[in-house]
Order: sequence, then structure tokens, then C-alpha cells
Amino acid sequence: MAVARSIPNEYFRVLTLSSLAQYLPEVIPEALKLARSIQDEHSQAGALVSLSLHIPGLIPEALELAHSIQDDYFQVSALVGLAPYLPEVIPEALELALMLDAELISSTQHESPLALVLSGLAQYLPKQLLHEALALARLIQDNYARVSRLYRK
Repeated sequence: MAVARSIPNEYFRVLTLSSLAQYLPEVIPEALKLARSIQDEHSQAGALVSLSLHIPGLIPEALELAHSIQDDYFQVSALVGLAPYLPEVIPEALELALMLDAELISSTQHESPLALVLSGLAQYLPKQLLHEALALARLIQDNYARVSRLYRK
């Protein structure tokens, strides 16, 4: 515990405490307090998503934070993290990723949002979206991103 508490980066400290929570549930209140104090909205949303495994009541708060993230790429990332808990965010994440992919086609600022979303959501996609997801995967311009992100298990 002392090692986890000594991690200087708040986000990584929350993730570490969240991982320990399954063995030491008494760390959950400390991790939650720390997660809520993180100033960076993307990191805070990620920390709350991580803690949602242990505190299902956090899911609405994490979703609200995800929707408040100004950077669309990081918003998509947060929505992907919520997909296991809220399958209804899947269409929203796909739509946002498709829009972003078109905007970032010539930018190297981020990896393909579409590749990120499809690889993160693949195991949660309802059957009715599988054909659409495959068609979207074919739109990914970067061959490496298309293969490496979609091949992940």
C-alpha cells in the first residue's frame, strides 16, 4: 500500500488503488476521493471508469464526465471505457469516431479514432452492429492501424 500511495501521478495512483481494490476493498474510498480530485478531465473520467468495476454507482458520474470532455478524441476514449457497463454508448462512440477519423485523416496528432473505438468495442458490439463495424474497419486508412488494432484479442 505504501508503494501505491507514493506514486506521484494521481491518475496512475488511482489505477493502482483500483487494481488493489479487488483484494483490499478498504482502499476504494481513498481511490474515489483521489479520482474526483484529478483536474484533467480525461484522466478523471478514466479513473472513474476504472473504479466503476468496484462501485457500479459511479457509472452515471463517469458518463457525465465523459460527455463533458472537450477534446473529442479523449471523449471517444472515455466512452469506449464505459462500453462494458453501458452498451448504449456504443453507437455514440462509433459515430464520434467516424467524424473524428474524417477530420484527422492527414493529421498524426492521434492514432485513428476509428481504430481505437473498433478495437476497444469489438467484444461488446451487439450482433446487429458487427457488419457496420466491419465496413467501418475497411475505412481505416492506415494499414498498420487497421490490422494491429483490430487483431488485438
